[in-house]
Amino acid sequence: MSNPIIPEATIVFLKNLKENNNKDWFDTNKSEYQKQLESMVSFADGLLEKLSIHDVIETASGKKSLHRIYRDTRFSKEKIPYKNNWSGGFSRAT
Repeated sequence: MSNPIIPEATIVFLKNLKENNNKDWFDTNKSEYQKQLESMVSFADGLLEKLSIHDVIETASGKKSLHRIYRDTRFSKEKIPYKNNWSGGFSRAT
């Protein structure tokens, strides 16, 4: 069982997204986003595996734990369309 690691390319993608947070850039780089999303799913799966050693986690998979990258800009003053970070969460069995 190896330690879950976030690849450097994923961090670079987020930095580029922060600098170019618009639909045209994102559409052009959609394949890179998909690749980095898979890296994050692998990371979340590994983290879920590690957490499950010591606790009962209800979250079905790493993919289910991740939040989407699209922002809800309806009521926001800042209208950038994409998040500059990866986020997610795991639910503990109660």
